[in-house]
Amino acid sequence: MSKEEADKYVSNRFKFPIYIIEHENQVKFVKKAITETNSKLVLEIACSPGRVTKDIDNVSNGLAIDSE
Repeated sequence: MSKEEADKYVSNRFKFPIYIIEHENQVKFVKKAITETNSKLVLEIACSPGRVTKDIDNVSNGLAIDSE
């Protein structure tokens, strides 16, 4: 995904309040799972523009990979 495509995706993704709420809930879920499992390493596959990854701040070691 090019930078232009990623920016467009994120811009469109956050146009409507329901998608903002969904994003916030996804981030809360992931953060809670990391905390509850005491994870030291997190791997995200197919992260595209990193919409969720960029808001995860409770990880000491993480890796996000995509096909491009």
